[in-house]
Amino acid sequence: MIAQGEAERLHLSVVTVAEIERGLRKLARAGGTARAQALSEWLRELIDLYGDRLLPIDAATARIAGEIEDQAIANGAHPGFADVLIAATARAHALDLLTANIKHFRPLGISCFNPVDGLPD
Repeated sequence: MIAQGEAERLHLSVVTVAEIERGLRKLARAGGTARAQALSEWLRELIDLYGDRLLPIDAATARIAGEIEDQAIANGAHPGFADVLIAATARAHALDLLTANIKHFRPLGISCFNPVDGLPD
C-alpha cells in the first residue's frame, strides 16, 4: 500500500479522469445515483488534490501512443486506446505506471507496478 507522504510522487493522467467520469455516468444511468454523486464529489477532490500533477495529452504523448499501439498490435496484443494513452503519458514523463490491472499494461512495454504492493524506488 502507498505510505503517507508518498502521494506527492504520484501523477494522474487526464485519461484516467475521463475513465472514472464515464464509470460514474454509467453508474448513475443504472440507478446508482446517490453513489455516483458521492463518487463525483470524490473525483472533484482528487482533481484538486493532484492539481499540476494531472498529466495532459499533448502532441509528443500522442506520437508515443501511436508507437506503443503499433508495437503492441505487431506483437499480437489488442490494447484499448485509453490504456495506450495512459501508457504513453507515463513514458512521455519517464514515470512508472501504477495500476491494479497489470495484464492490460504489460504488453505495452512500459514499467508498471501494482500499488497494493507499494511504490517503486
